[in-house]
Amino acid sequence: MIPYFILLFTVLIIFYFKEKTSSNKIIRKFYLRIGFLILVLFAGLRDMVVGSDTSGYAIRFENKKISLDTFFSSSYTNEWGYHFIEFIAALFSNEYVAILIVTASIAVFFQLKAINKISNLPLVSIFILITFGIYTYVFNGARQALAAAIYMYSIIFLIQGNFRKYTIWILIAFLFHKSVIFGIPLYFLFRKKFTKKLVFLLILFALTLSTFFNVFLDFTDIFNLGYSSYQEIDVQGGTILTLIYFILSIFYILMRSNINRIYLSKYDIFLNMFIFGTIICIVVYFTGSYVEITRLAFYYLTTVIFIWPIILKSLKNETRLVFSSIFVITHLTFYYIFITKMGDLYPYLLNRSIF
Repeated sequence: MIPYFILLFTVLIIFYFKEKTSSNKIIRKFYLRIGFLILVLFAGLRDMVVGSDTSGYAIRFENKKISLDTFFSSSYTNEWGYHFIEFIAALFSNEYVAILIVTASIAVFFQLKAINKISNLPLVSIFILITFGIYTYVFNGARQALAAAIYMYSIIFLIQGNFRKYTIWILIAFLFHKSVIFGIPLYFLFRKKFTKKLVFLLILFALTLSTFFNVFLDFTDIFNLGYSSYQEIDVQGGTILTLIYFILSIFYILMRSNINRIYLSKYDIFLNMFIFGTIICIVVYFTGSYVEITRLAFYYLTTVIFIWPIILKSLKNETRLVFSSIFVITHLTFYYIFITKMGDLYPYLLNRSIF
């Protein structure tokens, strides 16, 4: 537990100094690179027992004899992007530490890039990135964490209304995890102004999806063979997370009337995306499907990183202080619960083959 909180406060201090030296680009880049390095090494130097899926990725990498010849002749045809970074990692070492570091480097790079380009308060976004379990997602579903990080970067072009670049980046993310492809048609939904009519459409979508959920799972099988098998497995958890997402969705809707007009169009995009992710979680919960199918929602729930900065920027000083206090306390509490109860993140151990 202590290592995770040391990481959080160390990174926040580094990025705080980065924000305070805004006039000096060289120093800003120095702090940015130090923060990036710490986040990468924390994820990359962990032992394979840290993270529920880490051992699978680690063993697969070490047992796989990767070379230039095998890269082009490999029978591994799904998610070629991940296969490529395995090849890159193997150039440095055949130990699993190589694939963990390369994976973390790519994920953190795109996460920080998106925050730097989009967030109204980057320091707040860094805080949420870590405390909301988005950063530690790479400890478990590495391939999807890579796809989600690249998708987060594509949101820049969603905001700009550049469908071509948005699609290109999703197709790049598609090379790592095929479930991200659903983001392309959703471009048109996410860019709509948030209205009561849109809420009705989202509810209608949820009801339709609930009715034809098995058909939907069969459709996702075209993109990822693992998802269709989830309908045969009982739900093992996720109730608390679904409730949290639902409460946050209601809260963000209620806060919309307080948002400064200059941020409103961007806020609506993030709000639409977050609500859509929440609907996926609700559908999974009420259909009794395997909770891991909620990973589809992860791409859209990451917009919480950008929602809170807009809210805090829009509030008056006295109100902002109260909201900031509640915001920090609730996120630290969530961070503690997330680390200790989910994804086999606790305890944190360094790679025992190195240290």
